[in-house]
Amino acid sequence: TETSSHTVNGNERVKTTIREGMNPANLPVSLSDQLYRQSKVEEENRRLKKKSKIDGG
Repeated sequence: TETSSHTVNGNERVKTTIREGMNPANLPVSLSDQLYRQSKVEEENRRLKKKSKIDGG
């Protein structure tokens, strides 16, 4: 019983991590992943700034 309950908990944890996707805060992330994510965020921010400038006149 002990072992099976541990397995269930382990699977749940994995599912949760996958579902959260872009924010696995408690998982170690490789440097390239961090840099990639950061560049994506900055890219998005630049796009939003440009867009808001156009919208705002």
